[in-house]
Amino acid sequence: MNNKKFYKNSLISITGFISLALCTHSMAQDSRLALSASESSQFLTAFGLTQRSDIRLDSLESLESVLQDMESQYGPYDFRLAETLQSAGDLVGSKGDFRAAAALYERSLHITRVSNGLYGESQLALVEKLIECGASLEDWDLVDRNYKYLHFIYTRLYKDNEERLMRGLAQVSDWHLLAVNNGLAGDTLSHLRSAHRIYQQRLDLAEGQEVLNADYHTSLRDVQSAIEYQIRRLNGTDLISLVEDQSTGRRIANLDW
Repeated sequence: MNNKKFYKNSLISITGFISLALCTHSMAQDSRLALSASESSQFLTAFGLTQRSDIRLDSLESLESVLQDMESQYGPYDFRLAETLQSAGDLVGSKGDFRAAAALYERSLHITRVSNGLYGESQLALVEKLIECGASLEDWDLVDRNYKYLHFIYTRLYKDNEERLMRGLAQVSDWHLLAVNNGLAGDTLSHLRSAHRIYQQRLDLAEGQEVLNADYHTSLRDVQSAIEYQIRRLNGTDLISLVEDQSTGRRIANLDW
């Protein structure tokens, strides 16, 4: 398989999810979950909870009551509570209430950090779920904040695993370029600078890796050059860049990489 194509196609699909979300609008939700009796029973029994006559798992309030019972039983930082919160987020998200799902994922992530450490690998899935929620809500600040945290985790968790780190960096740099081209979450210059830093990390990692062919290295350098051009143009610090051939300043999204 062509190495350039392998690395391009093997990126985690969150960015593609966001691209689709640009064409959608989230629906307003109320507190009702509209769970079937089977769904309610499955959720409760999956975590060793007993279906009680005084609890009907049919609203966010009733779900919160179950979670409070678990916290009282196991403690506020028990891994079982983190797992239940994540599953609750999945359940609420499946009903279309992405704001409530994001709040549940945030709580689960906090417990996971305390229980498994600041750089724990188990955080990755939760952060990606938060990114999906943010995209569904078109809350690009939420998306941006979690991509920055994803970058933080990847650079510390996989500093000795170049392949995993390369994939993670590609995922985050994709977001910054998507944000630039669609005017999302903050100012363009900040995203360009973040993308520039991450592309430099990717270039540094790619140096000396025989598995990566020359085309792959060239594609990274081409995008890095385009980013540098756009930064100079926005800063207005390089007069030559302002009168260069317009093809040099083509939109980053049109680069074949």
